[in-house]
Amino acid sequence: FVQPELKLWRTNDYNQLANEQLVIDRAINPATTRVPVGKTVTDLIDQIAAIPGTEKQQSLLLPKAENYINALMDDIINQNGKGYPADTLSLSAIKHAKSNIGDLIDDGILGNQDTSVRHLKLIYGALSEAEKRAYIGTPFAADVQALHARWSEHFQSLENIVKPYIENGVDSDKV
Repeated sequence: FVQPELKLWRTNDYNQLANEQLVIDRAINPATTRVPVGKTVTDLIDQIAAIPGTEKQQSLLLPKAENYINALMDDIINQNGKGYPADTLSLSAIKHAKSNIGDLIDDGILGNQDTSVRHLKLIYGALSEAEKRAYIGTPFAADVQALHARWSEHFQSLENIVKPYIENGVDSDKV
């Protein structure tokens, strides 16, 4: 079907977005920039808990996301008292978790409209908001906002490309 074109588009779009992010990261060091995220992470843990009665609707993707979020909470706890501001994480830790969640969204979109994509998008959005907070008051705040909008467009475009094939019963690995 459209598999070679889809792969090429995904790769090109992803690489362009990643390059834009690298330019921003050269200005603010993600490893040393701290972002307050304690409440964000605890809220995410609550959001991704399975709703009673829907456990069988969950895919294998959501538990992976839960592991990433729990790892962030562990990082927050382990860093308390080590000279870092309370309830903060490095921007690089947030970016890493967000990237992993983005990969899961990609997998979910291509995996026959996985039921957990909605949850994954909520997690991704919350991590994006935490990431944006690191750039408030810098000359890059608008660039980060625009980049996040482009990532959102990337996922929406992927869904729009794949959806008609999935709705017509085409196996996702053949799209």
